[in-house]
Amino acid sequence: MKREIKTNETPKYPVIEEMHSEADKRVGQVFRTMLFFTSLMVIAPISTYFGTKKYVFEKYFSVNSDESYIYSVIACVVMIHIILGAFIYIAWKDANAAALEKKKK
Repeated sequence: MKREIKTNETPKYPVIEEMHSEADKRVGQVFRTMLFFTSLMVIAPISTYFGTKKYVFEKYFSVNSDESYIYSVIACVVMIHIILGAFIYIAWKDANAAALEKKKK
């Protein structure tokens, strides 16, 4: 015995359902932001390390291989700090926007 769902029914608690849909949207935005920065934290430092070592320091500046490791690691650490700073800024901005939106309601 299956119960048929009527599509013309109005929800019993529209305010609660509206809050759930807003919360679902917010969770989706946070997940996309985290996924973006997680992939950036994996790809960017590795690319920075190998790119700067091979193309910038060894080919362009003609630094020997032993020294280019050190400079490439420094460039990699700088890239990680840039990514972390960008993530903190975006998370702070989103939190402030959510707080202002909540305050308006």
